[in-house]
Amino acid sequence: MQQIQMVNRIQAGQQAGQVTLVPQAVQASVPFEEMLDTAMHALGQVSRVEQESNDTIRRYLNKKASIEEVVLATSKWSLTAAVATSVVSNAVESFKQIQQIPV
Repeated sequence: MQQIQMVNRIQAGQQAGQVTLVPQAVQASVPFEEMLDTAMHALGQVSRVEQESNDTIRRYLNKKASIEEVVLATSKWSLTAAVATSVVSNAVESFKQIQQIPV
């Protein structure tokens, strides 16, 4: 009989000193969890970059920024949004594929 190795892992939201034992087989799901965390972080970055872009446009309208700064900021926002959309789409597609795996 194989011995199940247990791994100590502190779960998010636990108080200091509390430890949850997670079977090593369950640890295989962690990369997907990390991918979702990355997707959520990417969405947060899009929001931040969009705000920076909007601020640069406002500064341009007040003659405190150049058109080059506006173009750079809006291009950065556009690229960040495209990458975030791609990450989220891949995460959703992966989740759909995982749901179709027979248990």
